[in-house]
Amino acid sequence: RLMKTCYSMYSNMPTGLAPEIAHLNQEVELKAKDGAKHSLLRPETVESLFVLWRVTKDPLYRRWGWNIFQSLEKYAKVQSGG
Repeated sequence: RLMKTCYSMYSNMPTGLAPEIAHLNQEVELKAKDGAKHSLLRPETVESLFVLWRVTKDPLYRRWGWNIFQSLEKYAKVQSGG
């Protein structure tokens, strides 16, 4: 459940990138905090997905990682590539 919540920080956002600060509201929905919708592209969730996939071989973690990668390519890649 913890990894699902971490992934939800990405999947619930329009860009597919996690906000810097998120919170759960009364309806247990993850929402980006006002003024903190930017993403610093922190690697911890993707690293955790990789480890979970390597340990469990569950393709779900691989798909989630791929979804985040595609969002990074679409919204965070710079013209020079890096």
